[in-house]
Amino acid sequence: VIQGSAEFVNIAGGDLRQLPSSPGVDMCNVSPGTPASDRDLEYQLAPVNEFTNRQGEPGQDGGLWDAGVDEVYSTVGEDEFTLTVAKDGTGNGFVISDPLGIACGSDCNETYYQGTLVTLTASPNAGSAFAGWAGCPLVNGNQCLNAVDSDRTITATFTDTTEFTLTVATAGPGEGSVSSNPAGIDCGVDCSEIYPAGTEVTLTATPAAGDDFDSWLGCPEPLGNQCRYTANANLTVTANFMFRLTPLFSLDVEKVGTGQGRVVSSPPGIDCGDDCSGLYNLGQPVTLTATALSGSEFVGWTDCPNPNGNQCELSAGSVEVVTAQFENASDQIFADHFEN
Repeated sequence: VIQGSAEFVNIAGGDLRQLPSSPGVDMCNVSPGTPASDRDLEYQLAPVNEFTNRQGEPGQDGGLWDAGVDEVYSTVGEDEFTLTVAKDGTGNGFVISDPLGIACGSDCNETYYQGTLVTLTASPNAGSAFAGWAGCPLVNGNQCLNAVDSDRTITATFTDTTEFTLTVATAGPGEGSVSSNPAGIDCGVDCSEIYPAGTEVTLTATPAAGDDFDSWLGCPEPLGNQCRYTANANLTVTANFMFRLTPLFSLDVEKVGTGQGRVVSSPPGIDCGDDCSGLYNLGQPVTLTATALSGSEFVGWTDCPNPNGNQCELSAGSVEVVTAQFENASDQIFADHFEN
């Protein structure tokens, strides 16, 4: 029920006169024959004709009815204020007003008389959702109710509900895995994920033991072993891995003494007998094993960091030459007897 006072109405004679009102009288329930001094009047943007009914046709004498204008004001006033609608968020939509005047879209502000009750209705576009109002005096879901009493800006926020697929692949002679933050991708096993539009995703490439990360292919924002992606399109990103490149160090074995024997390495590389040099990665563990031939005995190691009987344990790069001593068995028996 809207109650108030009408200041001026257009009467049948075409002139203007002021009509008094009685507070508390419901205009909607007043019979056509009630004197004008005893009832409230709806205050309209357009004049009210004293001798027309709701359809603008002649009515009973003394009956005051709406001449066809729908806008209703709860408070009489001559002041005008501007209502402005703003839109925010990652999505899209439009806002319309009742009474008409705002269709935002393109027309996002309107001037209304003080007391006008304006209802704004927000509708999202396809692929978007309405997220809420800011600056709205009374919220009712996607509607905002505002009784005009000052210049006001009301913001409708829309979010993008579109989703995009991020796919990860690994390549190269080396091996490794890729994980995502936020979670969703763990490639090796799970190499694709769907993310809402605008989601910021960071991929991290981790090489397998003995391998290195090399580069990204298709990454919009590479940063070392990380790839940053904002979900705005379907995307495939490839992480390239390579074998680890480490310096190679030469290890040489020398044999001394009157006897004969053989020294081999683990991992392979030295078989001395004939091949007494090998190349190994820096820091790689190497074990040399000395075996005396018939009629000879292995006596010991020289320059071996960690001798253990007929074995020598070392890390590649710690020494360059290791010496294995072999003696004839008869010479060694005589030497032992002489020492005793």
